[in-house]
Amino acid sequence: MAIAADIKCAECGRVIAGEVHNVNGYDYCAECHRETFTTCADCGAEVARDDARTVNGDDYCEDCYGERFEECEHCGEVIDRERSYPSENGDVYCEDCYSDLFTCCDDCGCELYRDDARYTDNGTYCDGCYPDGWQPGHFRPSESFREVGSTRRFGVELETSQCPDYEELQGETCFGAKDDASITGKEFISPPLSSDKGLEAIREFCRLAEGFEVDEKCGFHLHIDLSRVSVAGLRRVALAYRLTQQLWARFVSESRRGNYYCKPLEYAPSTAEGVETREDWDSFVDRCGDRYKWANWQAYRAHGTVEIRLHTSTLDPEKICNWVKAHLRFVDWAIAHDESEIRESLTHYELDSQFGALAEIWADPALADFYAARAKKFGHRFAKEVA
Repeated sequence: MAIAADIKCAECGRVIAGEVHNVNGYDYCAECHRETFTTCADCGAEVARDDARTVNGDDYCEDCYGERFEECEHCGEVIDRERSYPSENGDVYCEDCYSDLFTCCDDCGCELYRDDARYTDNGTYCDGCYPDGWQPGHFRPSESFREVGSTRRFGVELETSQCPDYEELQGETCFGAKDDASITGKEFISPPLSSDKGLEAIREFCRLAEGFEVDEKCGFHLHIDLSRVSVAGLRRVALAYRLTQQLWARFVSESRRGNYYCKPLEYAPSTAEGVETREDWDSFVDRCGDRYKWANWQAYRAHGTVEIRLHTSTLDPEKICNWVKAHLRFVDWAIAHDESEIRESLTHYELDSQFGALAEIWADPALADFYAARAKKFGHRFAKEVA
């Protein structure tokens, strides 16, 4: 700004009597400057009102507008890029339109137009995951939790390579059956289970499935319900699994360690990283990568669970039930302790010491002996096996 005599305003043509406002080489009186120009809310540059882009009462220059905002492909609403919802086809939507137009497959997690999705009473599926078989049936838990050692709900998925006359199981078990492109048989899926009766349901299914076969392409996946757990609790569970992943790998065959479908964990969230809200947790899950981690946190978005994918395929009820008990008790312990206690208990350079800590968490000598024997079978003998 300057004060000078005989300088005419580029807008009204009158001699400027007071302050002179120079914009892009042109002089303006205070009134015309105020009426003609505004200030970009981002970069602070002066911009002609006719050229400014206004969003929610704030004005922006063209460059800042282009960097910060986009228009919803469906309704045309201007949206902040940080709050936009890009679809897999490259278009961008506001939250309401994205929610109205799209959903995701409950199995593989792919994005779907709602009109293209296939729906059942138990979920939403893409064409490739739509179950060819039957849905899991009703399960009523008991009031006994003595054997399982946890009141937490869980579910199991058991893949097979051969399952002759599997249709005869429908109605005889609470398990459902579906196709899976990665295997030659069927995948058998439990409803949400809990209590000691949940273990009984697994044993009953394995009895009915006598004669079915599994091979190295098959897996046994355990879902652990975390739907009512706080972000702090989720953070503790993720940390505990990250610290003990080498130990859990000792309980399964070498073919499952580093398998494409059970990749190692790379991240553990903490308060130091700011993982405190649901939005923070979603960001952590994004950093975890695809659903083929041995502890799959992508399952939390679809089912409210963490999916443990590490175990070798099996129809042995003892192996399945012990895996359930081991993980449920571990998760309950992690949720009940703060991060410093988890690190103190589970950060060991020697797996022998870490196994001892895990055995104390289980509080079941028979379970500890079982996994000591499993580790020995797969090439690791613990120096101090729990009696």
